[in-house]
Amino acid sequence: MSFKCVQNALRVSIPSNRQPNKQSGQRPATRVARLLQRNSDKTNPLGKTCFKSDSDSDSEDKHKKAACVPSCGLNTYCNPETQDLIRLHLHVLSAWLRRNVETCVLAPRFDPTTVPDRELPVAPSAGLATAGFRSAKYSPREWQENNSATLQRALTDQQHAQRVLRASRALSAEAAAGTQDAQSRGTLLLGARLQDVHSRRTELQRGAERLQAETELLQDHKRRLEKALLTTDLPLTISTDNLTCRENRFGPDLVQDPVEEELLKV
Repeated sequence: MSFKCVQNALRVSIPSNRQPNKQSGQRPATRVARLLQRNSDKTNPLGKTCFKSDSDSDSEDKHKKAACVPSCGLNTYCNPETQDLIRLHLHVLSAWLRRNVETCVLAPRFDPTTVPDRELPVAPSAGLATAGFRSAKYSPREWQENNSATLQRALTDQQHAQRVLRASRALSAEAAAGTQDAQSRGTLLLGARLQDVHSRRTELQRGAERLQAETELLQDHKRRLEKALLTTDLPLTISTDNLTCRENRFGPDLVQDPVEEELLKV
């Protein structure tokens, strides 16, 4: 809606600067009209309406005509304050009309959330349907179709849930069987390994026992040898003393005879 249309609408709602009928007591209905009326009473006490003169030769008429040309779009003389007020009212009225036009023309006339996704057959609903509009209520057929669609969706979801449940049970059974098989194989392998470990442990224990017996035998031989060594100390000492005494002989007494040879053997 253009600004000129708003001005024309405001002209219809605002009366001209003619003097009100004092006998009937009528007054302008709007604040703008009252301000215009008050301004007209002050500036134009004769109650004359400004208009274009038909005579272009009369300079005085031209001067009056130029003085009476309105700057606000209304056929009346307006002082600056009244012009500002009229412009403000025009702006407010224009915004209000624009908002109403957008609301009435552009905005949807129904709640889209109440309309089903698919187009249902339109039938008269309680005699309230009009051209371009739809009643908020539905017919029994639409209600039944909506319930049937809801039931069908529920059945489809139930079937899907049952399929998922069966697949889950099959997967669970397969996993349980695989786990049981793996557990059985693991148990058998673990038993075999335990037997192997036990046999090896037994062999190691036997070897350790044999080794301990050999060690004890060697220690016994060692003790016997030590005792034998101790028994040879006295003969060795005697032989050594005899050899020493024979070496201390002089002259013809220093003889190498079989006795010395036996002492050297010892």
